[in-house]
Amino acid sequence: MNTQNSKPELLFLLLCDLVIEDKFTDVKSFIGIRHSIQVAQLPTDVPRLFVVSSVQGTWSGILEFTVALPDSDKILQMERAITLNESNLPNDMVVEIVGLPLHKEGVHRFALSLDGVEIGYRDIPVSITSDFQIG
Repeated sequence: MNTQNSKPELLFLLLCDLVIEDKFTDVKSFIGIRHSIQVAQLPTDVPRLFVVSSVQGTWSGILEFTVALPDSDKILQMERAITLNESNLPNDMVVEIVGLPLHKEGVHRFALSLDGVEIGYRDIPVSITSDFQIG
């Protein structure tokens, strides 16, 4: 299914609490950008997170988003067919995650792949703290 004209490049991948998107201008606002996840106890489910990524390039194929534990076991996997048409313009993608299950402390890898080839990732530390917060 891959009809690649230019190699896709991940420009950024971030986690946040909320994404507000203006449907008329396509402008996105990111609220509560996260660099870590801190929880009161494990196991737990994170009620709601958004993962925002921007990819530049031309591609038609399968987009896969995964979250993996420190030992590489996947705890979340989402796939969908996509077509990136504009090689000079970024293609923004927003994924809402409801109830992300967390079972271990350590670095969790949030990764984006196209047709099985990882194009980028973000490592997010998960830890237990008495000052509960997500981020």
